[in-house]
This record gives sequence, structure tokens and C-alpha cells, in this order.
Amino acid sequence: MHHDGKVGAAHKATAEQATHSPLARLPVILLQVHDKAAQQLKNGLQVLFDNTDEALFAMADNARSDAEQSLFFEAMRDVRLKRKHIERGFLDRFFDAFIRLTQPDVSERTLHGAAPVEGTFSLLSNDLERTQVINAMVAQVMTRDQMALCQLTQRLATLCTMSLDEHSNPLGPAMLCEYFLQAEREQGMDLKVKLIMLQLFETYLLSHTGQLYADANQLLIATGVLPSLSDNDACCGAKSQDTPPPAHVQEAQSLVGLLFE
Repeated sequence: MHHDGKVGAAHKATAEQATHSPLARLPVILLQVHDKAAQQLKNGLQVLFDNTDEALFAMADNARSDAEQSLFFEAMRDVRLKRKHIERGFLDRFFDAFIRLTQPDVSERTLHGAAPVEGTFSLLSNDLERTQVINAMVAQVMTRDQMALCQLTQRLATLCTMSLDEHSNPLGPAMLCEYFLQAEREQGMDLKVKLIMLQLFETYLLSHTGQLYADANQLLIATGVLPSLSDNDACCGAKSQDTPPPAHVQEAQSLVGLLFE
């Protein structure tokens, strides 16, 4: 009985902490969109890392010298040790970005505001070729999945307190790339390993954003968020899917390929 007051106070403090946590204040529909997308992204990251391991093993097998082979085997061990940290860093940033949709001042870890594609990847500013590759990867998604991304951005914008466009959308390709690059950077990955993983990121995550956007849109429609939004209402102004992409988008795959030449 002597401890009842302490137990009650502790319970009250815990309840208040839960009530005032960013998670508790996030609208349920945004939490549902986040959780669905996070699971899809997590699955993509797992496939990415499995294939990174296989790619490094193949490169070690074809190494031109014992020293080069040792480097690839060391890279394999490094990736295995750090993959969970990179996955967690990616998903934490993704979650933070959703929190900031309604609570812009919650976390300093999160990327701040909208950024044009050309200026998003400042940490790669000393390597023009890599910057061009990443910008081309983003542009390819923006063209291929333009309508779904535009409609998703419009729907999310009705639920958030910050200005939102395709570049600051937490599910947009620019933000997805930024989460990944920052998570890699924190773990101090070797440059060549970063380039390998960047190509696989495009293959196993960015190539599947169409399904990501379709599922997120469907969740929002099912809960009554702009359910009658048509292609003609979308922010990008409906472009025909038959329209050829710009030249710089058509070159995206070849630019990524240059990383390995």
C-alpha cells in the first residue's frame, strides 16, 4: 500500500507520455498509409541486401587479384554487419517524414521541407556523375508514376499541416533516395559498395513505386480522402502514358550502368 502513490504516478506519467508522443498524435489514416508502405519498403530492402551479398560474391569470384578478391569479401562482411542499421536508419527517416506531415517541429533528424530534385543530394555534390545518376533515377519515377504520385500528393496534402509537393512527399522518389543515402552515409560504407547498392536500390525499390503509390492511394480513397479525384484533377495535369519520357529520363538506366564501367 505504501507504494500505491508511486505506482499511480508512474502509470500516469507513462500514459501522458504515450498521449503526447508523435505516434499518438498522428492521424490514424496516415499511420495506416505509413505502416503499409513501410512493410513494402522493408521487404524491398531485404531483397536489396540479399542481392548485394550475391553481387559482391560474384565480383569476388571474378576478381583479377587476391587483393581485389579480399576487398570484395571484406565488403560482404561489412554489408552483413551493417544491413540492419541501414534498414533501421531508412525506416526511421521514413517514419519521421510522416510525423512531420502534421508536426513539422517534432524531429531534427528529418529532412526539412521541399527540395528540387537537382538540390536534394548535396552529400554527393563532389561527384557529378553520381548526382546525375540519382537525379535521372528520380526523374524516371516522376515520369513513369507521375499520375499516381500526383494524386497521392494531393490526398496527403489534405491531411497535413505543411506544404507538400512530389519532392517533399514522404513516398516520393527524391525522399526515398535521401533516406537510403543518409542511412548508408551514417554507416560509412565503402564507395564501390555504395554504388552497387545504389543500382540495386533502383532495381528493387524505385522500380516498384507504382504498386507503392497504388496501395497508398487505395487506402486513402477507402477512408474518403478525395475519393472522386480524377486524372484531370491531378496536380501534374494528366499526361498521356504513351508520351515518350524526356531524353534525360530515357538515359537513366544507362547512367546507372556507367557506375560499373
